[in-house]
Parts: sequence; structure tokens; C-alpha cells
Amino acid sequence: MTDTKIQKFAQILVDYSTNVKAGDRVAITATIAAAPLVSALYQRILERGGYPHVLLEFPEESEIFYSYASEAQLDFVPLFHKMAFETFEVLIKVRSELNTRALTTVKPERLARRQKALSTLLEAQMRRGAEGALRWMSTLYPTPAYAMEAEMGIQEYQNFFYRACHADELTPEPIAYWQKVEKEQQRIVDWIKGRDQVILRGPNVDLKLSI
Repeated sequence: MTDTKIQKFAQILVDYSTNVKAGDRVAITATIAAAPLVSALYQRILERGGYPHVLLEFPEESEIFYSYASEAQLDFVPLFHKMAFETFEVLIKVRSELNTRALTTVKPERLARRQKALSTLLEAQMRRGAEGALRWMSTLYPTPAYAMEAEMGIQEYQNFFYRACHADELTPEPIAYWQKVEKEQQRIVDWIKGRDQVILRGPNVDLKLSI
């Protein structure tokens, strides 16, 4: 059975962050380290009438790719990713690295060449997102590698992560919580409209900022 915190997190991503609707084609990108979350997302998307498509990366994939890929292969944009980024209605990107140092020995020019090729995906994501054609979001799954980066134990890091996302046991209704946050943010946005400056004055400050 999937952990309750993971179920709540999947609920936030599907029902709030991307608002998956019936008929939506949904791409999920992740590594197999995030399999529990991917499973929960897959089920939730089906329950909402969407069509989930899972694009998984195995742990050594990047290392093997940069070790053996030719220049033509570095320039090649994965077809399934291209289709998802350019035509799907929803994209959920789950960063879930198992080794944050895996590519430290890869030559910078090979990394740059690959990033240039993949930049077409990012361009499509940002352009279609701005047009309202693609509802996308990028998040993280708490892996041991990220726990090490945070200098925490994995259990401690997971608790910290889910608590920060309000997907823990202290938040019984995570969607209601984030809707409340959105309402407060909108109040501030509405208050800022029509204003073009922020002025801060105090005993040790006299600052004027353009907004």
C-alpha cells in the first residue's frame, strides 16, 4: 500500500498543481527511484479520466549515455518526450536523482551539446505554458541523494519534505490548504495592481523599489 504522504502529494500534483481533467494526456517524467509516487500519480490521473504516459529513467542511464553516445546521438531529441512537450495537455516533471554527482566527470562540451538539443523541449514547455496550452509543473521526490545534499538522514529528509509540501499527517485536507494559500496570494496580487513602487523606511533603511 502506498504511503499516505505520497498519496496526498500525488493528490496535490494532480488535483491542484495541474488540475487534470477527463481527456487530458499527461506525461510523467521521473527516475525509477520515484516509482511509489509515479504509481500514485498514475492511479490518480486514471481516476480523473486522464491518459497517463510514464517516461522513466533508470539509475545509470545518464552515465551510460554520456559515456557512449555519438555526436549525432547527443543531438537527438527523444521522440516520446518531444511528442509530450509539444502536444500533451499536462506535464508533471519529478526530479528524483539517485546520484547528484553522476555527471561530474563528463566533458563540459558534451553536456553543453546535449543541453542545446534538449533546449527545444524547454522552449516548447515554456511557450505552450504561457499560451495556456500546457499545464506543467516540476517537483522533487525525496531520494537518499537529496537527503545527503541536505546533510540529513533519509527519514528526516522525507519528513521535512512532506511537511513543507503540506502532504503530511498535520494537513488533513492538502487541497483546501493550498487553495487558501492561493486565495491569500491573489489578495496580495490584487492589492499590488495599479502600483509601481515599494518604499521601505525605518531607523536604518530608506529604500525605493520599482515593481
